[in-house]
Amino acid sequence: MKSTPIITSFNAGEMSPLMFGRPDLEKWQSGLQLCQNMIPRVQGAVQRRGGTRYVAEVKTSANRTWLVRFEFSATDAFVLEFGHQYIRFYRNRGVLTSGGSPYEIVSPYAVADLTAADGTFALRYVQSGDVIYLVHPKYAPRKLTRLANTNWTLATLDLKEGPLLDQNTNQAVVMQASGITGTITVTANANLFSATDVGRLIYLQSRDGGGLKPWSARERVTGLGMRRISDGKVYRVSTLGDVHPDGFWSGYNKPIHTEGKYWDGDGRDVPNDGGIGSIGVEWEYLHSQYGFVRITGYTSPTQVTGTVVLRLPDEVVSATTWRWALGAFSDTTGYPDGVCFFRERLTFSKDQSLYMSVAGDFENFAEKEFGQVTLETALRLRVLSAKGNPIRWLAPGKQLLVGTGGGEHAILEQTSNQAFGAGNAKADAQSEWGSSGAQPAQIGQSVLFVERSGRKVRELLYDLNSDGFTTEDLNVFSEHLMDSAVIQMAYAQQPHSVVWCAQANGRLLGLTYMKEQGVAGWHRHVLGGSGVVESVVVVPSPDGARDELWLIVRRTINGATKRYVEVMTPEYVDGDDQALTAYSDSHLIYSGTATTTLSGLGHLEGQTVVVKVNGAAHPNRTVTGGSITLEREATKATVGLPTPYRGRTMPLEQGSQTGTGQGKNKRVSRLKARLYNSLGGKFGPEVGKTDPLEYRQAGVAMDAAPPLYTGDLELGFPGDYDGQAAIAWEGEDDFPFTLVALMPELHTHE
Repeated sequence: MKSTPIITSFNAGEMSPLMFGRPDLEKWQSGLQLCQNMIPRVQGAVQRRGGTRYVAEVKTSANRTWLVRFEFSATDAFVLEFGHQYIRFYRNRGVLTSGGSPYEIVSPYAVADLTAADGTFALRYVQSGDVIYLVHPKYAPRKLTRLANTNWTLATLDLKEGPLLDQNTNQAVVMQASGITGTITVTANANLFSATDVGRLIYLQSRDGGGLKPWSARERVTGLGMRRISDGKVYRVSTLGDVHPDGFWSGYNKPIHTEGKYWDGDGRDVPNDGGIGSIGVEWEYLHSQYGFVRITGYTSPTQVTGTVVLRLPDEVVSATTWRWALGAFSDTTGYPDGVCFFRERLTFSKDQSLYMSVAGDFENFAEKEFGQVTLETALRLRVLSAKGNPIRWLAPGKQLLVGTGGGEHAILEQTSNQAFGAGNAKADAQSEWGSSGAQPAQIGQSVLFVERSGRKVRELLYDLNSDGFTTEDLNVFSEHLMDSAVIQMAYAQQPHSVVWCAQANGRLLGLTYMKEQGVAGWHRHVLGGSGVVESVVVVPSPDGARDELWLIVRRTINGATKRYVEVMTPEYVDGDDQALTAYSDSHLIYSGTATTTLSGLGHLEGQTVVVKVNGAAHPNRTVTGGSITLEREATKATVGLPTPYRGRTMPLEQGSQTGTGQGKNKRVSRLKARLYNSLGGKFGPEVGKTDPLEYRQAGVAMDAAPPLYTGDLELGFPGDYDGQAAIAWEGEDDFPFTLVALMPELHTHE
């Protein structure tokens, strides 16, 4: 039986061999057995990816290095290289230099600290304008600030009034300070301190109000220095009113100020008052019954020295207090390992706890505002799980999604009729899959996260019907690609909507994803020269027209290990100069006067490279002494590592009138391929058994570039009868290739 089906879509991506028996599924019809170095487009076509352009070698190729994005605007973005105790900067697809050398600053992070135990990037970061907040569990939080393109500073974050651990509740364990300001000592009656506490905060609060009486109107004032409590704040008399033989009396205006000195009356003698005296005194604000000390020195387990950063109550000097708390972050307890912004609060995570700053004041973690807890003050929240799993990632949105090793949670208001804040916050469990340390990708309303094993990507999405979040396994049709854990993800919205995933084995995966179109197709990418991908980030291109994937690629060059920063270049689009569009990896592009020698290729020393000259194919060359010699002059050329692309359809289902076409003896005799802006490519029944498409017309010179082709090309298919009859394609030249549809002529024996 003869049939002529059409295959119109490939956007289900590469499918697992376990799916080869499911032609009943709709996605099976647009799936592929193999999709290598090609990107399934949302529209259905499959397109060869652009090559990677060499940018620079990392500072020290012997060390593992990571990339971080810094996006000030859609047209002003940086890529930051984090290596052993340094940060380097990239901008406009090049290295940022100062004085002719790469601009860099010193950082505290050693190479061993940059990679977590599960292989993911150990640093977490969040950006606000020209500032990046950095956290690492071994280091105090830092603030990286851009003052100018070649003027960046990295400073330890000076957090105000917290975060704190829970306040002590054992009244038998007390502390006492030696002074209320300046450099003091703090002494405890138990072993509470260690040498690693230097830099840690101590919170000290008056014990039971310190015996002070509340302020009241028309109270006889005993003299200067008399202290009273008003609205939880402590004041003292600093100035008396008019001299009067009957003494001085407080006024009627209750003190509520939080700094300076204010009168509670006019301080004058009231005529005919029956001998009351002068009404009104001046009150100076002292404190809100608590203060803070930052530890600067360790003396013993029971005593430390410190600097008062918020005036202490007199009562913690004159007597001991059991109302104390220690800072949550220190070399003793460790530091936060997660950070984000949520509801205008800088939010840290550590273990199972979230610490949120004062609203709108990112570096202020005061849990009380002059003694009062409000909706705007800082708050702490525990994200509890049955197995005590720590928090692994944070994904802010309308709700703050939190991934732990044992499940996923949503942080939101307890009651919707009040603003989110202290006393109105809760953590709701949403799923129990568990998460790895790879940071999620946020795409619209969806959060894509890596499951605890590292070998499955799940989508977390709010469901209105259940008023909660549901999850979906995005690898269910392509589980074979997850033979190694995903260690880093980066989402490129333009132009293809692709989530790029670096795996622990060095392979690069892509997921073409568009929820509203029902598209989730995986594709594998093997970098030319057996490049090993170690880090990925996405930043906008300098013109803001697309998103660019930046990579750190480990290569073996001339027998030596090299680590290169590379950026994936755009695919050809109408209007581009085809002679300057490269599909090889770690490539460089030449445009200039006519020459037969191309130099500056030292990063590919000893490598066989694919060459394109003035838009036409050129025989491969081997780089020697950092250069190659051409057989004809070039004014435009691309030189890079060959990067083969390959694809193969699922076994053809069509061709039978008596049920399924699977397992029946069939053969593709001829094939029409519908292409878009393409050159090159070979077709056959499987990779390695293919014949080339014929583009060149008789009038085109052999050393000139034929024009890119859009339309249908037909060829005699080199296959024989078999039970699957799939269609494969491949190529390794330096030309664009986009396959829109396939139209085979299929003969089936019933």
